[in-house]
Amino acid sequence: MEIRLTPREHEVLSLLTEGLGNKQIARAIGISEHGVKRHVTNLLAKLNCPNHTLAVARALPMWSHRAKRRHEDTKGFIDAAR
Repeated sequence: MEIRLTPREHEVLSLLTEGLGNKQIARAIGISEHGVKRHVTNLLAKLNCPNHTLAVARALPMWSHRAKRRHEDTKGFIDAAR
């Protein structure tokens, strides 16, 4: 099952995985802390998680799988460019 996140939700989740809090995320992406809380609430609902920690734990395997697939997809392109 694929979970669809908005680009901003991806950005917020990425910063959560780096250990940033809501206030730090707000400063980093230039929105209010209330805006971050809204995005986090949406993330928790979409990921079916009761808290930030579980959301990050669920996100990391999805991202590592996607990163591996992206790496494999671009490998041929990089090799062809050499």
